[in-house]
Amino acid sequence: MENEFYSENPQLPDTSFLDYAYYTQRSLSRAEYQEYEAAHVSLDQMLFQHVNLNKTLFKKVQVLDSRFSVCDLANAQWTEASMSRVGTDRLPSDWLAMW
Repeated sequence: MENEFYSENPQLPDTSFLDYAYYTQRSLSRAEYQEYEAAHVSLDQMLFQHVNLNKTLFKKVQVLDSRFSVCDLANAQWTEASMSRVGTDRLPSDWLAMW
């Protein structure tokens, strides 16, 4: 990663993402992250199933090779987001167009 402060694949707590963290090859199911804030988060090869990300505030989030299946992303504000090869299931068809 370009920032020396990134934490490589830290343990994901039950209710939060860490700032300056790089998460890879994780599967999250039936998790609640509603109204959480984080900055400089990278999500690589992740699978989100039935995950509540409602009202999350992520700044400079990067999502690569990941899938969101039956997730709640209502009112999520992910500024300066970068997404590549991201799949969705049961999300509004225009959701990815917002990024």
